[in-house]
Amino acid sequence: QCQQITYECVLKFMSQYSNSAPLTQSTCAYALRAFFEANPELGVDYKLISLPSRVDVKRKIVTIPEQVVRKMAEEAGDIKVGAIIALMYELGLRVSEVGKITCGDVNLDEWTIYVRRSKGSMSSTLPIVTDWVKDIVRAYMVVRKCVDPNEPLFPGRKGRGLSYTRVSTIVKEVLRKYGYGDAHPHDIRHSRATNLLKAGVDVVTVSQVLGHKTLSSTTRYLHLVVDDIRRKLEQVKAQGGQQ
Repeated sequence: QCQQITYECVLKFMSQYSNSAPLTQSTCAYALRAFFEANPELGVDYKLISLPSRVDVKRKIVTIPEQVVRKMAEEAGDIKVGAIIALMYELGLRVSEVGKITCGDVNLDEWTIYVRRSKGSMSSTLPIVTDWVKDIVRAYMVVRKCVDPNEPLFPGRKGRGLSYTRVSTIVKEVLRKYGYGDAHPHDIRHSRATNLLKAGVDVVTVSQVLGHKTLSSTTRYLHLVVDDIRRKLEQVKAQGGQQ
């Protein structure tokens, strides 16, 4: 036990998971980074907490149909939660990007939002084109009543934008409610990319929506589309064999 929170104390805590699965170690590291990023007054530099290599952490991507995401957003019960789900899907937001959006980033006249990307992705102004997303965002803005354009669109208890941990918790609760307990909040972003590709949207456009700097980051979703096509063809084949 540590009498005072220090970086050494954090390392000691993380050592308890040294023999755990890579995904468990990754979850622990991300959670700690998010906590100390949201609480800088504790004096621990969150950037010093190393993250496992992406190669070591493999997780099955869960693709959620748009109609299900829409239901999640519209039936959230809290318009703020609904708006978070809707914008995460429409703009392909990462959990860490939700709290970065300010009131001034939202332009309801042109239906655009400036997205500050993380992980080295390209920040840009993106359009909101989906009608049900517009309805939810419009309703939230009425309730939000922004005064200062620099205020966070989704404020937390301390007035700052919602932290990674809080957004993650909110979205996980919604996912579990709709039978996606194995899904991760990041799967909403994955679902947007996959669903756009399935709808025939070109890779370049999908890449721009996600803020990818290179197309190689986007083309990894193509195998999900191919798998979907394969399943449909196999279903047709099976039905034909029964006739």
